[in-house]
Amino acid sequence: MLRHRIGIVAALGREAVPIPFGEVNPQCAEHGPAPAPHVRRAMSVPRWEYVTTPLMIHNTTAILNTWGSEGWELVQIVIGPEGGLVAYLKRPIVEADA
Repeated sequence: MLRHRIGIVAALGREAVPIPFGEVNPQCAEHGPAPAPHVRRAMSVPRWEYVTTPLMIHNTTAILNTWGSEGWELVQIVIGPEGGLVAYLKRPIVEADA
């Protein structure tokens, strides 16, 4: 007798949706089938690239908006070794689908 396994997948701010994983043989129930490729991708940890840039105190908004328009997200601003402000930014690495 085969049974179906169901998982729940939800994105931030969205309703959870049941996703069928496929049929499972009760004799192999502890392992079950691998999740569908789109489910596996949703569970993967994002990879990031980082950049640091000095912030000129008179132009911080323009500098941060420029980086933001290129997909960079501000992580932190610290005082640099020379006393000026340094911004740490990150953005996800976009990997081409094979």
